[in-house]
Amino acid sequence: SYASTNRTYTNRVAFTHSTGMKENGFALTLSGSRRWAEEGYVEGTFYDAFGYFLSIEKKFNNRHSVAFTAFNSSTKRGMQGVASDEVNQLTGSNYYNPNWGYQNGEKRNARVRFQQEPTFMLNHFWNINEKTSLTTNVGYSFGTYQTTSLNWYDAQDPRPDYYRKLPSYWATSGADVMNEIADAFRNDVNTSQINWDALYQTNYRSLDTAKYIVENRITDSRQFVISSFLNWDFKSNIKVVGGFELSKYVGRNYKTLDDLLGGKYWVDIDQFAERDFGDNNMAQNDLDHPNRQVKE
Repeated sequence: SYASTNRTYTNRVAFTHSTGMKENGFALTLSGSRRWAEEGYVEGTFYDAFGYFLSIEKKFNNRHSVAFTAFNSSTKRGMQGVASDEVNQLTGSNYYNPNWGYQNGEKRNARVRFQQEPTFMLNHFWNINEKTSLTTNVGYSFGTYQTTSLNWYDAQDPRPDYYRKLPSYWATSGADVMNEIADAFRNDVNTSQINWDALYQTNYRSLDTAKYIVENRITDSRQFVISSFLNWDFKSNIKVVGGFELSKYVGRNYKTLDDLLGGKYWVDIDQFAERDFGDNNMAQNDLDHPNRQVKE
């Protein structure tokens, strides 16, 4: 199948093949799809995703069968930002997206989301008799959920729609100043969008320490599940179900440095704690490694 839209993605292709139960007791179902767009309806967004599904079942006899299933959906996309009504009026659109800017003549989105969770399951089906059946399952999944974002230290806020960059913040400076800012926002893409060149230049001028970076905020998860359930049709109007389920989940939340934007390293301190407390120890993200220098 093929589909085309003008929303998050532009194109989608998909296929599915299923054999049905063969004479040798095997059955196979296989499915896959891909969705993509160089740019979605919202400017500065892109989309690239694929998915697959595989299931194999072996029927040994009328009482026993075993099935293995695996599936995953991997998605990478440029995200849309939320803008204030003032910015929407300046740009004349409710679809303004502050997350992108031009770099080397191409649109680059600072907030890119990537997620996937491959899942594997093994199932055993046992028809003990006409009234009783036992289903046993073992499953394992591991996933990652990542979102990039701009971060900065000892530098101006790089977001183009930061409130101090908007005309309303300069209302006390007079109409001329407000009109000048509004005109720049309407006509200069380096004002209304992220100015990537300026971020690189700031890092070059700061010699080694990067003032601006793109960081990656990550959640990793691992989950193992085993379960077994017994179904007993005690009478025509009474059914008994019992069993157990055991699961173990491990999750990790952390950040990595995605792009130094021309800098050599990033100093791992919390600028807000430094500002609020004025204490060097309070500002450290890692007390065991003060002023730790982080690289990509």
